[in-house]
Amino acid sequence: MSQNIEISKYDKLIADVGIIFEEARKALVTAYWQIGKRIVEIEQDGNVRAKYGANLINSLSKDLTRKYGPGFSRENLIKIRAFYNKHPKGSAPTLLNWTKYRELLSIKDDHKRIELEKKAARENISSNDLRRIVKEEKNKSSNKALSGIEPELLDRPTNLTLNTYKLSDDPQNKVPAGHISLDCGFYVDLCVPAKLKPQLTQKPSFVYSANVIRVVDGDTLLVEIDLGFNARTRTRLRLRGINTPELSTPEGASAKRSVERTLPKGKSIILKTYSTDIFGRFVADLLYMKENSTPNEIADHGIFLNNQLLEKGIAVPI
Repeated sequence: MSQNIEISKYDKLIADVGIIFEEARKALVTAYWQIGKRIVEIEQDGNVRAKYGANLINSLSKDLTRKYGPGFSRENLIKIRAFYNKHPKGSAPTLLNWTKYRELLSIKDDHKRIELEKKAARENISSNDLRRIVKEEKNKSSNKALSGIEPELLDRPTNLTLNTYKLSDDPQNKVPAGHISLDCGFYVDLCVPAKLKPQLTQKPSFVYSANVIRVVDGDTLLVEIDLGFNARTRTRLRLRGINTPELSTPEGASAKRSVERTLPKGKSIILKTYSTDIFGRFVADLLYMKENSTPNEIADHGIFLNNQLLEKGIAVPI
């Protein structure tokens, strides 16, 4: 009888630990979702945006790591923000653990990602097996670029007027007399003398001249943008409407090398941006010319890189 009682206590201990562990797992996922939500909310706050600009994530990473220790790297904060952006409605999803949700963030097709989330929960797929499944899905997408099927090309960007602005959301009474505050995009507000007469509009084109700093992979670049008025900013661009193979694959490495040959460091380009993706990169169309050209010449006659990568089979449409 005594032995049976001890076994019963041990079984209860196992059950209790399981409950505690499951609650902790859900709490971690919920915490990351809530952190991501706050980051997105703050990024949409005009005053905070004006102060920190594109450096918000970097500042957060530095300050949170100093105060709370590991777990707040720039890369992890970007994933946390992306996690919220993938699940912005209602409350945090808690069917899976954080490792599995993070793995699934690399699936760009939302329908496929949701399908895999349900499959992973339903079949209790391990993190290692899920990583393998995700890799296979990404390879399937990459292989479409090698299938020989004629790709559907993107519409060439229109309204390529350079350097148009709208008045920033900051109350204009904070601006010195004789000046105006411009929203340049990219989380940058500029205070400039009104006598310079910048091109003001309610719907800026977000078209600027820039120089390539580095090719990150086949569809992502780090660039320095000329915002006008002697102001420049650095940001990452994600080419609109296309996807190249993962950098860890031979095809992905080849795609990166191809873009590097086309756009070496310092190459002049024209970009038109639309929004940010879930990782905070600005989604963009990119134009360039093989020979040295003025920004207006590139805007009028430049090669549309997004389509060029599709035509060469280096990228697939998304």
